[in-house]
Amino acid sequence: MSGTRHKPERYLYMLPEEFHKFIVAAYEWDIVQGMLWDITGNGGFRISETLLLRPMDFNWEESTIYVTTLKQKSAGSLYGFKPKSSSLNLDLVREHMDPTKTIVIPIMIPKRTMEICKKIIDSLNLRPDEHIFKIQRIWAWRCFKKILTRAGLSPLYSPHALRHCQGIMAAEVFKGNPIKIAKRMRHKNPNNIFRYVHLLKTDEKEMVKYLEEQQANKGKNPKEEKTDGEKI
Repeated sequence: MSGTRHKPERYLYMLPEEFHKFIVAAYEWDIVQGMLWDITGNGGFRISETLLLRPMDFNWEESTIYVTTLKQKSAGSLYGFKPKSSSLNLDLVREHMDPTKTIVIPIMIPKRTMEICKKIIDSLNLRPDEHIFKIQRIWAWRCFKKILTRAGLSPLYSPHALRHCQGIMAAEVFKGNPIKIAKRMRHKNPNNIFRYVHLLKTDEKEMVKYLEEQQANKGKNPKEEKTDGEKI
């Protein structure tokens, strides 16, 4: 259900300003939905990862969420079977998940997002090990599409566009460093980060400007210097 095979590349990535509009519209519609997509976008999570979160996964003091990744190295899955993404049943995932195959990774989240999440989660009176979002993945998709409409954004976006938005921002912040981007986005293969790096705003003119500044810092161009009283 990724919807990426025939989708224009432009709609694989939600722009930061569009992400802001989307989150505002989500909170205005429903605070739990707002929290769901706020976490997904600001953490660069896959939607299935967000739907598995519990209160005990949040470290409020360190503004960190411990995410159990569903991404596998092999064709197998965390839970002994491989359902189609369009019919992924989170109840089955929670029941059959194999803890020996899970990878729990701490992801730092903006402080403001964490403060909002704490207020909402506290108001829900959940057990520490109780899952926060009690909806299936397909229903989350439907909610996502409804929020797109409310925000006035293109219906061609999918929830994964939020993760790609985080990737774009990571590429900007880390200046294209593949190791740092891969760590933030939890890619096992750093080559996967090139889907974000090629969208960096730096173009050839900026590159030439940088090179000219480097030349200026190191002195005159060799052609302007003299050898034995003559120009080279």
